[in-house]
Amino acid sequence: MILALTATAFAVDLDVELTTPSGEVRSLTFHDVEASAPPTFQVEMRGATVTVTLAVTPSNDTWIVAANLAELDKRGRPKLISAPRVTVRANEEGTVKQGARVPVPGTNPVEYREEAWQLNVLVRPT
Repeated sequence: MILALTATAFAVDLDVELTTPSGEVRSLTFHDVEASAPPTFQVEMRGATVTVTLAVTPSNDTWIVAANLAELDKRGRPKLISAPRVTVRANEEGTVKQGARVPVPGTNPVEYREEAWQLNVLVRPT
């Protein structure tokens, strides 16, 4: 028995807000996003350019939004620094946060601050 899988064609509008660990916020809207053409954008972080590629996949009555955040290493090759993903329902915002609490130098007692990527997404089927 041969099982053939076919991809369902779809197009969605995607609202994205990305907060970098340094607190910079980038808000974008992508129209008519298709699986075959994932949107890509760039953000600056501590003097480095981070490329963000988004993939949107339908799953039953939800959507899976996956992001790959990569920066170039010293040899100019992309290095994956984070790969958050979030599952959302159509027209409902989803949030995923990845990061860590890091000590603030020179504080006594030691204080911590959060350094995290936060991705907020809203998928609107068209």
